[in-house]
Amino acid sequence: MGRMVDLDDIVSVDDIAKRYELTRQAVNLWVNKKTFPTPIRQGHPRLWLLPDVVEWRDAQPVPQRSRHGTRSRYNYGCRCDECRTAATNQHREYLESVVLTPDDPRHGTANAYRNYRCRCAPCKAAGAEANRIGRSRLAERAGPA
Repeated sequence: MGRMVDLDDIVSVDDIAKRYELTRQAVNLWVNKKTFPTPIRQGHPRLWLLPDVVEWRDAQPVPQRSRHGTRSRYNYGCRCDECRTAATNQHREYLESVVLTPDDPRHGTANAYRNYRCRCAPCKAAGAEANRIGRSRLAERAGPA
């Protein structure tokens, strides 16, 4: 006979994501590894036994640089406040370090407006045009209202 299972020990991708403060996408990367525990239910939603997931996770090496409170851990999928703050701060530092010079060929592009925060008139116009095109593509995909 099969072992008795407590209903609280049955978890989905969403449950695992909440437990480890990860995105569902990060958990799905785990699930796609051959070493991840086999689900007790296939289909939608897939379900696992929590003790199996915890045992698997505890056995996984986490790179030293992927500690909580780092950009690396955020990139690894953690969305706790500490890791979000670290990622935000590092991105701000990057943005402050990247400044376009007036003769830079990227001026007048949506790239300069979006990624380099250039707000000169040509870059603003390129950014507005890119946004207009993006909105029209979304409207086309959505179909008639």
